[in-house]
Amino acid sequence: MKFYTPALVNNRKKAKGFKYVVMGQRASESYYRGFHKNEEIAIMWIEASKFGTLYCYPCALERDGYVWVYGKTNPYNDQLIEEWGKVVTPDNIGIEYTVEELSKGTFSQIFGDYQRRYVRIREAEAEEAEQKKQLEENSPDASEK
Repeated sequence: MKFYTPALVNNRKKAKGFKYVVMGQRASESYYRGFHKNEEIAIMWIEASKFGTLYCYPCALERDGYVWVYGKTNPYNDQLIEEWGKVVTPDNIGIEYTVEELSKGTFSQIFGDYQRRYVRIREAEAEEAEQKKQLEENSPDASEK
């Protein structure tokens, strides 16, 4: 599965150095955070140019108190991309969202907060599943089997 979407803001910046353009490395990066105007949705993403095409790399999505975050080894990245496609597109970003460009440092700090919240959510889910499993194992119905 690909972990990028079409650019949302699509604000191309000038590349920093010839090798970035020639080698196909990120020629420019922009860091964004957006808030839905009518729903409880917050999004964070990076827009980067690679081989001359600008892409959106979803990083965090918060909807109705639940958080999805991107991580290199996160087995749930596909869920982030799936949810992302449901709530934001290049067509609705300028209408339904308030968007702000962030510095790399500010973006990293806020993204770190999302990552910590995400870990707590996943740990709580795992604990709840374990408790449910133990209850099922200790139930009278389980001992009769």
